[in-house]
Amino acid sequence: MQKKKLSLGAYPEVSLKQVRERRDKARRQLSNGVDPAEQKRVDKHTAKISAANTFDHVAKAYIAKNQRDGLAEATVQKREWFTRIIEKSLGHRPIAEI
Repeated sequence: MQKKKLSLGAYPEVSLKQVRERRDKARRQLSNGVDPAEQKRVDKHTAKISAANTFDHVAKAYIAKNQRDGLAEATVQKREWFTRIIEKSLGHRPIAEI
């Protein structure tokens, strides 16, 4: 059986104390039957998807769906207007955080 390796961080950016804490966490995950390297990949992928799934992106998709569904032009314009108002404060935030 080949040993797996897990990067816990580069020296100047991550202190020895932090590396030891990460090592202990990885050992706890292994004892619970979770592969720390696989969990790290899943977490990274989830974060990437979450970051791309912003309020602005979802709002634009919703408005496009409203147009495809044939909602009244006035209704679509009101939703676009409201989206522009809150875009500065929420547009960049992932939906999961809202």
